[in-house]
Amino acid sequence: MIYKSMEFLKSRSFLLALISTVVCLIIFYGYGQYYNRPELTKDAWFLGIIFFILNSGLFYGVHTNNAVSRNLILNEDRLQFAMDVNGEGIYDWDIKTNKIYFSPQYTEMIGYTVEEFGNSFDVAVNNIHKEDLDLVLKSIDDFVKNVISEFSMEFRFRHKDGHYIWVNSKAGLVKNLKGDPIRMIGTHRDITNQKNIEGNLIETIEEVEQQSDAKSSFLAHMSHEIRTPLTAITGIAEILQKQSDSFSEKQQKLIRTLSTSSQSLKDLINDILDFSKIEKGDIEIDNNYFSLTTLVAEIISMMSVQANEKNITFTVVDDDIQNLEYLGDKTRLRQILVNLVGNAIKFTEAGQVTVLIEKHNEKLDFIIQDTGIGIPKDSLNFIFEEFQQANQSISKQYGGTGLGLPISKKLAELMGGDITVSSKENIGSTFTLTLPIVGQYKEVITNDTNTNIKITDRLLSVIRGEQCVLIVDDYDGNIVILTFLMDEIGLQYDVANNGEEAIEKWKSKHYDLVLMDVQMPVMDGLTAAKIIRNYEIENNFQPTPIIGLTAHALVEDKQKCIDAGMTDYLSKPIDSQKFKETIYHHLHTNDNRETA
Repeated sequence: MIYKSMEFLKSRSFLLALISTVVCLIIFYGYGQYYNRPELTKDAWFLGIIFFILNSGLFYGVHTNNAVSRNLILNEDRLQFAMDVNGEGIYDWDIKTNKIYFSPQYTEMIGYTVEEFGNSFDVAVNNIHKEDLDLVLKSIDDFVKNVISEFSMEFRFRHKDGHYIWVNSKAGLVKNLKGDPIRMIGTHRDITNQKNIEGNLIETIEEVEQQSDAKSSFLAHMSHEIRTPLTAITGIAEILQKQSDSFSEKQQKLIRTLSTSSQSLKDLINDILDFSKIEKGDIEIDNNYFSLTTLVAEIISMMSVQANEKNITFTVVDDDIQNLEYLGDKTRLRQILVNLVGNAIKFTEAGQVTVLIEKHNEKLDFIIQDTGIGIPKDSLNFIFEEFQQANQSISKQYGGTGLGLPISKKLAELMGGDITVSSKENIGSTFTLTLPIVGQYKEVITNDTNTNIKITDRLLSVIRGEQCVLIVDDYDGNIVILTFLMDEIGLQYDVANNGEEAIEKWKSKHYDLVLMDVQMPVMDGLTAAKIIRNYEIENNFQPTPIIGLTAHALVEDKQKCIDAGMTDYLSKPIDSQKFKETIYHHLHTNDNRETA
C-alpha cells in the first residue's frame, strides 16, 4: 500500500490532481472577488484542501485502473508471446452451444485463417485423423464427465493442404457454481518435428537391431561351419596324444603341434562366441554346489603340462578350500581360472607361476602370481577392454585375440565378483579373482572311494554288456570321434546318418541313449527328437535320454534342443571329459530308474 502511494505521488495523476485543485481554487476565489462574496474567499484554503483530497482520490482511482489495464495488456502480450514462441494455439469450447473459439495461432498452425476455419466443434472433429478420432472423442468425453482428471494427448490433425501434423493437446475445464462443466479451454502445440525425430530414432534402432541379428546369425552359421570339422581335428589330436608313447619323438612333436594348434583354434572360436553372448546379454550363469578341490585338481592337470613344457615352476596353495563345496557355475569359474593361469604361463619365460586360494569371511580370492614380462603402467587401464593387449609386439609374439581378460572380468561380475590386477614391467603380474562367499559354500567330508577314479572307469562300472547307444550324425569326422569314444568306454553303438534313419533304427531296437546331431540333411535332429518324444507318449514308453550335439553354441541353440524334447545338450568341438561325464550321468540315472 505504501509502495502504491509513493508511486502515485510520483505519477502524472498526482500532478493532475494538484493542478486541478489549484484551478478550482482560482476559479472559486475569483468568483468571490468578482461578485463581492467575502464569505466565499474567507474559507478558500479550507475548500482547497477538500478539493485536493477529492481530486486526489479521483485521480488515484484513475491511476490504479490505468495500472491494472496496463498490467492486463502486458500479461496478455506476454501470454501471446509465449504462445507464439511455443507454437501453441488456443481453443475455447462452449460445451452448451458447441461453439469453439480458435485463436489465430491455432488456425495458422493448420494453414487457415480464423474466418476460413469456422467456430464449430464439428469442424475440429472432422480434421482429426480417422485412426485417432475414437480415442480423442472418448478422452474428451471421459474428461468432461470427470472419469479422467487430466486431458493431455497426442494425435494427428489435418492441414489445409491435406497432410497431417502431430499436435499435443492439453486442456482444463471451467465449471459453474453447481460444478457442471460449461467450457473446455486448452492449447494445441505442433510436435510434428519431434515425432519425426522419434520415428527416425526408432527406425535407426530397428536397423541396428536387424544388423545385430544378422551379425549373430552369421556368427552362428560360421561357428557351425568351423566347429564341425574342428570336432574331428581336436578329437583325433586328443586320441593321438593318448597314444603318443607308441610314436617316434618326431611324430610326438607333430602330434603336440596338432593338439596345441587345434586347441588354440577351439579357444579362439569359444572366445568370439562368448563375446557375442556378452554383447547380447545371453550369458547364462548356473548355480550348483561343486567341489572346489576337484576343480583345482582339474586346473592343475590342465595347466601343469604347459608349465612343464616351459620349465616353469607351477605351484598351487589351496589348503583353505579343502572339503569346501561352492555354490556357483563350475564351468565358468574353470574358464576364468584357465584363462588367468594360462596367461600367467604364456607371459612367463622363466621363474614361477603361483596360485593362492584364500577363504575369508565374506569372499573367496584366487590369486595368480607370475614372474613374467609384466604390464606397463599406462596399459593397465585398458587390458580388460575388448581386442586390447599391452602392445602390438606382444600380440605378434604371444598371439591371442585380446578377448580372454574382458570375457573373464565380465563373467566374474556376473557371478557377483571382480578381477583386479597389479603389475610391474619385467618383474611380474598378480591377477586376483574375488568371488562372494557368504551363503555360497558348505563344508563336506566325503568317503566316496570313486572320487579319484577316472571318469572312464566310472563309466565302465555302470555299463552293462547289453547297453547300446545310437549315434546320429552326417559328418564322417564326427562319427570317427564318437565311435572311438564309445569303444574307449566299452559301449555298443549303432550309427544313423540323418534324423529319418535314426527314427527307423530307434523304432526297431531299444537304445539306452541317443546322441543326436542337430543339423543334418533329409531330417534334422530337432524334428527327429520331437517325433521320438511324441511316439513315446502315444505308446506310453519311458523317455530315452537324447543328448543334442550341435556346432551351434549360442544360448538359443541350447533352448531349441530342450524345446524339441532333448534331455541334454553338448556343443562341438566335443570336450571328451565333459562328454564322458554326461554319458555317465544319463546312463547311470536311466539305469537306476529302470531298476527302481
